[in-house]
Amino acid sequence: MNDVDRYVEVISCVLEEFIKKYLLFGIERIPISDIGIDVETAKVLNDLGLLQLTSNTYLELKKPSAVARSLCFLKKYDPLFPVIVGYEDVKELICRSFNEVGLNILFIGPPASGKTLFLESIYMLNKDRAVYVDISNTTPAGLLDLLYISMPEILCLDELDKPYDRRVYYTLSNILEYGNIIITKYNKTMSFRFRGNVYGGANTENSIQEHIRDRFLKIYLRTYTIDEIREITTTALVKFGVIPDAGLAAEVVDRCINAGIISIRDIIKIGKFVKSKEDINLLNKIIYRLNKRRLV
Repeated sequence: MNDVDRYVEVISCVLEEFIKKYLLFGIERIPISDIGIDVETAKVLNDLGLLQLTSNTYLELKKPSAVARSLCFLKKYDPLFPVIVGYEDVKELICRSFNEVGLNILFIGPPASGKTLFLESIYMLNKDRAVYVDISNTTPAGLLDLLYISMPEILCLDELDKPYDRRVYYTLSNILEYGNIIITKYNKTMSFRFRGNVYGGANTENSIQEHIRDRFLKIYLRTYTIDEIREITTTALVKFGVIPDAGLAAEVVDRCINAGIISIRDIIKIGKFVKSKEDINLLNKIIYRLNKRRLV
């Protein structure tokens, strides 16, 4: 390995660790001392526009899409989806799509299949140029206003099969077919062209109007088994330092699953409250409250 390759590898490792902390914990600012690089390397990352160096002390994530594209270029796909096990081909497809325009992808699968995890990851990786919309809680006018104000390059649409107002499909059809965003109000007409990608998530495609379905490349996902959920969450809790002790992490996961909590995201969030064996009582209270909430 020559010096250039070694330098690229160092930068790659820094970006991998940074993006995983960002995706898992929302961390966007890390001291250089915690990353294990010198100021000169940090300056290179800053000059490349990947991370911003502040006061020669901290690195900050200002444009996650730049980091995502860089790791995609290096074919480092797994760090961009830290809690999604398997689907290596889907991960590569998504990463390749970041460099395309007008490529729309729809993830279809039942609950606990990973479709929302994919959708949220895509949004987080492109937060500086994307918007996330829950179609089950959005009107056509609200969607148009959001797009006009944000003018994104990437649009993430969750619950695409459960629209709050089915007229939103006509709005989406115009966006997907022509890229036109037209808003008329207060005797004014405002417009711009959407030139980007649309990513959607749905439990089923049957209730989505055909002219909408036809605009998407459809990817079908299956439900994770309980054993897979146990493996994914236990590994994630330990690997990313949420609960360093493997035995304690396994106990947390088992208690959550036995209580009917099978959301990978929820289990990881709950795990953040457990730092030692003494926190198990707190864990039981959290699980109890979550179950009470579901029964109300």
